[in-house]
Amino acid sequence: MSKQKSQLPLILVAIFFVSFSTLLFELSIIRIFSFLLWYHFVFIVISISILGLGIGAWLLYQTGLKSRIDQHGTHELARYALILSGAITFSVIAVLLYPFPGFVYGYILAVLIPFIAAGLFLSAAFYLYGKDAQVLYFADLFGGGLGSLAVLPLLEQFGAVSTALFIALIPATVSIFLYLAIAEKKRALHSSVVAAILTAIFLFNIYGDFQELLLKEGHGSSVKTLFSLTADEEYDIVYTDWSTFARTDVVKKTNNSSSSKKWIFTDGGAVSEIIAFDGDLQSVQFLKEDPTYFPFTWGNSESTLIVGSGGGKDILLSLLAGTQEITAVEINRSIVNSVRKFSEFSGHIYDQNNVKTVKQDARNFLEKDQSQYDLIYLPLVFTQAAGRTGHALSENYVFTMEAFKVYLERLNPEGRLAFVLHDSTDLTKAMLMSYQVFMDRGLSPEEALSRIVVSQPASTDENHGHHHPVLVLRNEPFTTGEIEEIHHNINQMGMEPYHLTGHAEPVFFNVLKTGRMELSDLSSEFPFDVSLATDNSPFFYNFERGMPDSLTGLLFVVSITAAFALLYFSGTRNDLKSKKKKHQKYWWPVATFTALGIGFMLVEITLIQKMILVFGNPVVAFSILLFILLISSGVGSFWASRVSSKKLPLVIALASGLVALGSIIYALLLGDAMRSLITMPLPVTLGLILLITVPLGLVMGVPFSSSIRLLRELDRKDIPLAWGINGIMSVLGSVLAVVIAMQFGFSIAFMVGALCYLVVAIVTFTSPAIREASINL
Repeated sequence: MSKQKSQLPLILVAIFFVSFSTLLFELSIIRIFSFLLWYHFVFIVISISILGLGIGAWLLYQTGLKSRIDQHGTHELARYALILSGAITFSVIAVLLYPFPGFVYGYILAVLIPFIAAGLFLSAAFYLYGKDAQVLYFADLFGGGLGSLAVLPLLEQFGAVSTALFIALIPATVSIFLYLAIAEKKRALHSSVVAAILTAIFLFNIYGDFQELLLKEGHGSSVKTLFSLTADEEYDIVYTDWSTFARTDVVKKTNNSSSSKKWIFTDGGAVSEIIAFDGDLQSVQFLKEDPTYFPFTWGNSESTLIVGSGGGKDILLSLLAGTQEITAVEINRSIVNSVRKFSEFSGHIYDQNNVKTVKQDARNFLEKDQSQYDLIYLPLVFTQAAGRTGHALSENYVFTMEAFKVYLERLNPEGRLAFVLHDSTDLTKAMLMSYQVFMDRGLSPEEALSRIVVSQPASTDENHGHHHPVLVLRNEPFTTGEIEEIHHNINQMGMEPYHLTGHAEPVFFNVLKTGRMELSDLSSEFPFDVSLATDNSPFFYNFERGMPDSLTGLLFVVSITAAFALLYFSGTRNDLKSKKKKHQKYWWPVATFTALGIGFMLVEITLIQKMILVFGNPVVAFSILLFILLISSGVGSFWASRVSSKKLPLVIALASGLVALGSIIYALLLGDAMRSLITMPLPVTLGLILLITVPLGLVMGVPFSSSIRLLRELDRKDIPLAWGINGIMSVLGSVLAVVIAMQFGFSIAFMVGALCYLVVAIVTFTSPAIREASINL
């Protein structure tokens, strides 16, 4: 025991760096998959892969590895760390070379292996040092917290592929020091050789073209435009930039210096155009024939806000309309940098005297900005949504009811809000949301509809109807003279009106106007989901009724895995009960670690989601909030290590109850508070975020590690399995967070998380096993 105590500081450092590298790997591989796959595939692959943490712990429990841990201790930890380093590098290379992009199970298998290795290491460490579980958990969370923050500069500096390869060096270094600590110099040398090889691979990728294996024919998502385009020898990638937000590529036609366009791709799918511009607007007059120019054909456009300005085409549209003040908002700073990289070709479009460039999320910007505009223009903000199954799970705060209301508030008295949509499906949803926004003002159906105009190209697509319809809203009704002018302009552009008072009206608007149906009843008549997207459930691009098929399949897989884990553990306990009569009811570990795994993820994901609106960048919000939450949870766990064993049940129950209470309060109040935080000065905002997050994190860090310590007093050999159950249930919790949010909203997800912690509190108070054990603690 004294030897273990002497090695504890080294083990804490090792846990810190393994957790640090595991979370870094998770975030960097997500960034790679975001480029390779659609969002729902990324979610599936990562969710199932993280099950590896639980599988690793289960392997330690089920196989003879426990006896090896008992016999060799630190030696085995060093071996697992070395396996983790090799598995990370293997995983990255396998993902880049994987030849069957339509078959996601290969990706899952490749990424599963590093998480299994991490699960082995962490569960083995807790098995060896269970008495110090709370201090170990502090090191684990502290490493994960710093990893979530470190990913931001690493992605900006190296890109996702190089970052992932660099991460592999960290556990290899851990292995070297662990072997040296137990005087196994030969094995330390072996680990050093592996580290040298991994360093060479990392450097080769930095100075070579290894990451471009991503774009070889047959790799990447077969439905992403970039991959199909670059498979054609007529197109070349001429510039690439990785950032925390996305990978950005500029593509041009091969050997065609006279081409009038270049294309910018965001994560291989979303595309915008860079139009050749020599500074003379006469050279781009042809853009006036584009359907997207329609909102500029009437009314005042002196001050225009463009949301998602992309390659700069929409800035040209504004200039053609005579706009004097253009505010171009683009969340992906790499797009702006890419356009400036080809400034001679683009005519320095982002650096025109009357163009103000804002590299920020548009919703976040408008919540703070009090300027008024003649036109707020949102052109295909989420491009290539024709692959809508890929975006169904993606949250979008640009297209919510609250966002529509903010846009309308920022208009001048005669100002216009214009959306260029992808097709008839998202047009229908946006129209119904617009109608409801006006109805919420107390207007009659006729008054609401008099503020909406829709035009669309005459040609249609058999699957999605009209491509690029345009929806225009105004705070005041369109006058008769304006309607006639708009109708004339629509005809002049070769388009047709879809909704224009006195000229055209869709059937569903007529039904609403005549009162034959309410909007809630009408929604069920559509063949796709037209539920109104809100900040509480911001899934605008989810058009599948109920849960998306991809999410249903994932929930099934994870639920079956979780059920198997619980049945296996319960079966093991039943065998034990027949031998040990004193454990008449040994359901406490099952209920506790199940509820903690699900509850922690529900609360964590929902809290982070609520904060995205404040930070304006989902990656930054995720990293900063996860950092604050994990660090504060680690501090809470460290504090609980000072509690005597006899008081552990009380501390677990009290902390769980406080998490439940806090989650309920946040579910009721946090949504409205977030919009208030946006408008405050940055130091005040950060201070209030810390005030909101840190207390909850402190108490969230207590139950898991304290329960592990308590379980050690009951039966030490069950620690790996308890860790495994918690890992598997954490994955189930992350899936449930999305399921609940899509069906009922994130506030309800917060409530369910609170319920999970309430279960932990009740079970800890009522478990006969704990009552019996506490007598002997």
